[in-house]
Amino acid sequence: MTACSRPVCLSLLCLLPALSCGRSAPRDPVRPEPVSISFDFGSRAVDILAVVDNSNSPVEHEVFVPGYSALFKALRSPALGGPGCSASKLAKCRLPDLRFGMITSDVGAGPFTLTGCAPGGDHARIWNTAQVAGCTPFKGLWLEHIDGVVNVPSALPDPAEALSDAVTCTAPPVPGGCEFEQPLEAARRALDPALGVNPGFLRSDALLVVSVITDEDDCSAANTDLYNPSPELEAQLGPLASFRCTELGLRCSEPLRREGLKRGCELRDDWLHAIDGYRSFFSRLKGDRVVFFSIAGPAEPIEVMRIGDNYHVKPSCHTMIGRSLPAPRLKALASALGGHGLFNPAGIDSCGSIFAPASKQLARLILTAMASHCLGGPPLTRDLALACAAPDALGPDAVCQSSCLDLVDCTVEDVDRAARRTPIPRCPSALFDPGRTDCGASCPCWRVVPLYDLCAPSSSGSPYALQVLRAGGTLAPSGSHAHGTCSVAPYAWGSPELDAVPQCD
Repeated sequence: MTACSRPVCLSLLCLLPALSCGRSAPRDPVRPEPVSISFDFGSRAVDILAVVDNSNSPVEHEVFVPGYSALFKALRSPALGGPGCSASKLAKCRLPDLRFGMITSDVGAGPFTLTGCAPGGDHARIWNTAQVAGCTPFKGLWLEHIDGVVNVPSALPDPAEALSDAVTCTAPPVPGGCEFEQPLEAARRALDPALGVNPGFLRSDALLVVSVITDEDDCSAANTDLYNPSPELEAQLGPLASFRCTELGLRCSEPLRREGLKRGCELRDDWLHAIDGYRSFFSRLKGDRVVFFSIAGPAEPIEVMRIGDNYHVKPSCHTMIGRSLPAPRLKALASALGGHGLFNPAGIDSCGSIFAPASKQLARLILTAMASHCLGGPPLTRDLALACAAPDALGPDAVCQSSCLDLVDCTVEDVDRAARRTPIPRCPSALFDPGRTDCGASCPCWRVVPLYDLCAPSSSGSPYALQVLRAGGTLAPSGSHAHGTCSVAPYAWGSPELDAVPQCD
């Protein structure tokens, strides 16, 4: 018998179209040096950092609170349990263990004091004081819902409504901030443990959600001379206005200081912070446990108009409640995070007024990411064979057509509040079918399933995710989580090296 031989190999549908089977003769089998990856997942904890654009615009004021109110309600799930909870009675289902903090996109204008731009702006601190006369703010440094309890005095019986009231009470005033919006830099400063701006906000086992609602693109400048109001810089960069962010943030086929539609535009990173730097920051901070969500102006078209001697970018959407400029940088970050990024989901942009569909899509992504963890590489069996059933053609864009995922080499444990660890067994082979979720007498147990929407190989390194099945389809109890360690090949999908790794039979 060859490595991984067994009577039956679980067969799964192909996730990506297989390429032509024509290829050179296979190399001699090479047993790879496996990479062991460890991660926490399956927790009920979600930390949401909401970045508010508090510049002079009516858009965020109109949509911010209703949007998050819809999100809180959409996060109710049978996976979180609750008396009488079911897929048809979501109002009876529990919410995740939430932390919710609001910051603004105002971090000043570098060393320059401009109108509306004080040094440091709002310093990326979470807002926790009442901004509406007569309302009662939450207690503590951020809004919380833990074990069914919201930290709002005299809270309404419905936790989702109580959370919404607290957001209404403490939402930053709009307008009131710098016209140079820097939501990505604000998020970095708010979360960077080296800066200690909001110490204790992030929980180690929690999924992090960074959400940005804005009517302009990110203008986080690495070279703060972008904000320099001096006549010398104005002669070089033009008037001190948001067009500087566009011209110094994009490189297009046509000059930007010329009226008309721009084509072939790409991001620049000589003046603004590189988007990949923010992607890397979130990855270092939380690994695969991060979701980025943004409602902004459509990234295209990018069209320039001239008014007098000054150039402006035309809004990419325009409705009765406001207008929004193109946001290619925010879209680029969402794209860089693959299945963990959402930009204007459900076709909704920041010119719209109905955000429930977008909130529902974000809630589905959050709940999926809470329960699953992408493997981060091609999965291996204990015999160091690729968990793809032989013979199976692998190409640059192809993954396993049929898989032996129930032979993947993983060790999974439950970790409770007291940090006590309990081994979780592997599920029976039949439960590696992603269409089955009832583990019956096998609960709890772990499995690996294809989850391409969340775990695209281009961003996560693997289209497969580790999950724990529990009685009733729920997540771990509050305060607990699962810890997994899996072996993966040190090669990318489609690489020549992976083509030489033996496959399970």
